[in-house]
Amino acid sequence: MIRIQSVTAAMLLLILTGCSTVAVKSVFVGYDQQLQSTRQLAWQGQFDAAAQSIELGPVDSRNHILQLLQQGRALFLAQDFEASLTRFQQAAQVLAQLDRQAQYRLSQGVNLAATTVTNDNLIPYELPDYERTMLHHYLAINYLALSRVEPALVEVRKARQAQLMAAQKRQDELRQAANEAAEQGVIPDVNAAFNGYPDMSGLIGNVKNGYQNAYTFYVSALLYELVDEPNAAYIDYKKALEIAPDNRYIQQRLLVLAKRLGMTQDLAMYQKLFTQFDSHSAQDGRVVILIEQDLVAAKQDMHLPIPIRSSDGYYGVFNVAVPVYNQAPRRAAPLSIYQGNTLVAHSAEITGITNLAAKQLQEDMPAMLVRQAIRVYTKEMVRKNVADSAGDWGNLLVNLYNTLSETADTRSWSLLPGNVQVMDLSLGSGEQSLELRQGASRLPLNIAVAPGQTRLLLVTSMAGKLYLSASN
Repeated sequence: MIRIQSVTAAMLLLILTGCSTVAVKSVFVGYDQQLQSTRQLAWQGQFDAAAQSIELGPVDSRNHILQLLQQGRALFLAQDFEASLTRFQQAAQVLAQLDRQAQYRLSQGVNLAATTVTNDNLIPYELPDYERTMLHHYLAINYLALSRVEPALVEVRKARQAQLMAAQKRQDELRQAANEAAEQGVIPDVNAAFNGYPDMSGLIGNVKNGYQNAYTFYVSALLYELVDEPNAAYIDYKKALEIAPDNRYIQQRLLVLAKRLGMTQDLAMYQKLFTQFDSHSAQDGRVVILIEQDLVAAKQDMHLPIPIRSSDGYYGVFNVAVPVYNQAPRRAAPLSIYQGNTLVAHSAEITGITNLAAKQLQEDMPAMLVRQAIRVYTKEMVRKNVADSAGDWGNLLVNLYNTLSETADTRSWSLLPGNVQVMDLSLGSGEQSLELRQGASRLPLNIAVAPGQTRLLLVTSMAGKLYLSASN
């Protein structure tokens, strides 16, 4: 059973001595509220100001890796690729240190008493799988923006490995949460609580899991093509197609590479399944435009009733705070590319980051509910213990604290794009004057196209305005 005396002491210490300003925010103020001003600056296209608004705490602080990720993304949007790369490299170093600690989860037990009577916001931030993948993704993109292709390839390989490891990791987390509940003698009715959780299927869409990312597989395949490794590119385009089967640009690359590599069976299958684009001259060049739109939805706080009984016969129904995505993403309308007054092509969505985030949260919720059940049960036992020893005033004080501190962990890498679209074009060689259009917004693109060469452009679409972020 839980050592109530030790947790009671920890709670009273927090109440009576107070917390630092940062800790108070972590316990009582949701992370989505803390980062609203930074997200607003990014939304308005003030990327430098957004980067400057993010304060980096001490290296050992609970949110340090998250602060590095937020600032790295803001600096990338501001086109400060060297500084962005540095932040992402620092984040990768912190992540590697945490991963090397075989007893990392156990090491959190040093603060177990405090976090058991507060909430998950006081636990060091642990990246969800899709954010791990995007860390390596942005390392690769920064390297590419700085014309460093080889280290970019290293990072897309790491991104692939992160996606492969994710499935087993999730199963382990649920098992660990269940074991912890059994050790503490807490038996929560997770299914009953889950019945009250909002249906996020509208946000999730057709996403199969929260860790596979067609955008990263597409960029990986593109990089392999740049270094003339068509077999590796072909494998990653196939992976991307499994996740985004309707994306016509992925389909076309598979047709091109299946023909080049002599994959006759695959080619015959693809020719039946996919509509082929017109063939182009060998003198044409390739222009790939990646369009990152808006911002990923922020997590919100909600409360769910969860029935809990204990091994010693106690029963009660408690309200637990859990995060949720209830902000519908902006409709990912396709963008258009024009050459003069001639429509060349429309973009096609390749990944919805908000969809991935919502799917991962849905998958994480069973283990999260178990941990939250342990927490609220412990708080209730502390309240009873204080009421017995300190009377009505102690009971009132702890009851008030329990209510105020029951706040969901809404931390996330909330400067990621909401969704990503792609255009993959064959254009005649020479100087090409194009215009990317989204509603009333226009972005002129003057591109030098060389025969058989690939030009890569990364565009940011924020609140309906278009910005050229990077090009090679």
